[in-house]
Amino acid sequence: MGPNAMPPQPGEEPWVGNHWIAQVGLAFQQTDYPGGARDFSAISPFRLSYPFAGRVALIVEGTPLEAWVVSWQTQDAWRPRRWNGLTKGDIRIGAKFLLYGGRGWIPGVALRALTRTTTGKDVEDRRFMNAPGYLFDLVFGERWSLSPEVGLEAWLSAGFLAWQQAGFGQNDAFNWSATTLLHLPRASVRLEARGYQGWEQYDKPLVLMAGLELPISSNFQFLLTTQRTLRDPEVFDVRVGLRFRGSTEVDKKDASP
Repeated sequence: MGPNAMPPQPGEEPWVGNHWIAQVGLAFQQTDYPGGARDFSAISPFRLSYPFAGRVALIVEGTPLEAWVVSWQTQDAWRPRRWNGLTKGDIRIGAKFLLYGGRGWIPGVALRALTRTTTGKDVEDRRFMNAPGYLFDLVFGERWSLSPEVGLEAWLSAGFLAWQQAGFGQNDAFNWSATTLLHLPRASVRLEARGYQGWEQYDKPLVLMAGLELPISSNFQFLLTTQRTLRDPEVFDVRVGLRFRGSTEVDKKDASP
């Protein structure tokens, strides 16, 4: 399948907070396959998160569209209907539940649950599977203050990922991620490794990611990310995005005199 059919889920912090978050972006991808095939794609990822009482966050995220071009080697191997196209991608809906906020050396813990809709299309072109899937995992996080202006966060996640594979039944996988986020006076640097381990061949991706978050204002950030999927398949990915956060009604009420 294409590089966005079943990517490993990125890590995130366990804490919920009292701000809603909207994030949009563009990603440009180069995918390399054995035998010298090289394909190109571009996607428009987004993410929306809305908290309730600092304990639960509703999540909607995904890839509405994918533009793609495949090489003649991929055409010979896969026999797609077209050599290029614009395809509907997958949307994920779910929630994050803060179980424990953390104290001392005990980390914060959250339960994350996501289900993938069947919006992904063009299974004949092997872009998306048009099949349901779901993820349940535990998210752990710790925060440290290194100086008055420098902070460090570390997140870990581990859980169960499954998706339907047409006539081949359900594929079950162990999903994981490990993330560090360094907050500097004028930027934040994010490093991450993530992946999952399915039971079939070519379903064990490993992704390494490095990202830079630059504040434009107190509630507005510019995001620049590069990531490399080392296997299943090999993808080089560059992303730019914008993240905006706004106060919920809870914040407005608390801020009133």
